[in-house]
Amino acid sequence: MERHGFSVVFTERLIRNLSSQAVEPTIGALFRLDSVNGSTATLSRDEETEPALERYIQQSRELETKIQAKIAALADASKPLAVWGTGTHTLRLLENSRLSQARIVSFIDSNIHYQGKTLAGVPIVAPAAFTDTNADILISSQTAEQEIFQMITKQLHWPNSIVCLYENE
Repeated sequence: MERHGFSVVFTERLIRNLSSQAVEPTIGALFRLDSVNGSTATLSRDEETEPALERYIQQSRELETKIQAKIAALADASKPLAVWGTGTHTLRLLENSRLSQARIVSFIDSNIHYQGKTLAGVPIVAPAAFTDTNADILISSQTAEQEIFQMITKQLHWPNSIVCLYENE
């Protein structure tokens, strides 16, 4: 920002815990456009940000295509499916993918505020209450996927097939 004639008014470093293993470091800042030699500094075009944003958008589109394909395969298979996670990620997938067409037999969530309720007419159960060894399990969380995968495989020792949308497959 200094390079473009701005000075720092305020900065703050923030750490947001997304899960026990995922952290989101952020910086909040406010800058002021200063005068340089008695005149207001001129702004020049930022040549770095646009290509970086375009790469990010392209990577996001590619990831979304992969996720949509995995979910379509689950819907086409018509096998019993348990979805681990009932937050905004799952709600988005239910609306914007074929997840609602899959044969969902249960939602699993560790949050006690969701347990005992239903989502799309399907019960939400605690991990301890889930007993269907025939259902595949879709982990519907980007930030906690690895943590949930480890819980299922290392702690709970469930024999179910696990479908990961991000890292673990």
